[in-house]
Amino acid sequence: MLLTEGQTRGIKFTGSGGAGVNDGNLWFYLPAAISLGAALAGAESMDFKDLRDAIQISDSVLSKQLAILEKAEFVKIKKSFAGKFPQTSARLIVLGRAVWAAHLQTLREIAGG
Repeated sequence: MLLTEGQTRGIKFTGSGGAGVNDGNLWFYLPAAISLGAALAGAESMDFKDLRDAIQISDSVLSKQLAILEKAEFVKIKKSFAGKFPQTSARLIVLGRAVWAAHLQTLREIAGG
């Protein structure tokens, strides 16, 4: 899978067959995205550390996944400081929640239920 020039919201993926996959299917094509979507859908927002621990991926992988989802306008990232310590949190925004719900519905239909 190759990340290529953006479309619609600045994201376009090309699979092995060369067909572009629109950003509505982003959940399926990003590594760890299903776990990330599930974790964020179950909370108003999550701190970076808690999200990383919940889906058991490295900081760098989580950071890259969140950046892609933020560019697609699925996720809002908030960066702040608690004293001298940086705090990062993420939450699904309206579009992200809608696309996530549609993705889950598609998976249910595929599974026959």
